[in-house]
Amino acid sequence: MSLERLATLPLLKRLTPERQETVYKSAQINKLQSSSVICKETTNVKRILWVLSGRLKTFVTLHDEEVVIDLLSKGDRLGFVEACAGLPHSVSAIAIEETEILSLDLEVFQRLTAEYFDFQLAVFANISAEMHGAVKEINELKAKNTSKRLGTFLLGLSGADQGTVDLELPYDKRLLAARLGMKPESLSRAFGKLKACGVITQKNRITIGDVEMLRDFCGDEYE
Repeated sequence: MSLERLATLPLLKRLTPERQETVYKSAQINKLQSSSVICKETTNVKRILWVLSGRLKTFVTLHDEEVVIDLLSKGDRLGFVEACAGLPHSVSAIAIEETEILSLDLEVFQRLTAEYFDFQLAVFANISAEMHGAVKEINELKAKNTSKRLGTFLLGLSGADQGTVDLELPYDKRLLAARLGMKPESLSRAFGKLKACGVITQKNRITIGDVEMLRDFCGDEYE
């Protein structure tokens, strides 16, 4: 694993090359198999993790049922905010495919934060960005109906401004429904409504016939 690759992570790219080298030497890189348990909610945070490749599922258990909270992929982190606040893990996490992670032991993370002011600034900036993203997502869940929520997700996944786009869902539709805060049957209905906007599905393959039409459907909410 090269330092250049790690330097693209949200926290590390804010640091000088010298400080990136310091973090790099303090970190560990591990490969996890699918279904590997990474942490359990309410347990103490022992290390902060960044996903380098693959995907993790985070969830909580309510009334003996699993509720998916998020699906983490390259660049996403786990245990970061809890470590800064001195709190236990707020979610459980498992790998849903072969996954490579970068980890910093909690004591190492705390030492770096205490010793290096530029590292402190990078940590605070990342917390601020994470909180902003969380508030935005909550607002979207409250404001958007299911079809616009799905349409916005597909637009973000496509990364295109116009034309026709073929893409593959990064995970199965059951997990996608949980990620978007809806039931599987609601997701199916949302895909049905998006047919009028040129969205065609075939298992996990999606075709957006006209990106601009889909953006118009999502309206200002997409912006």
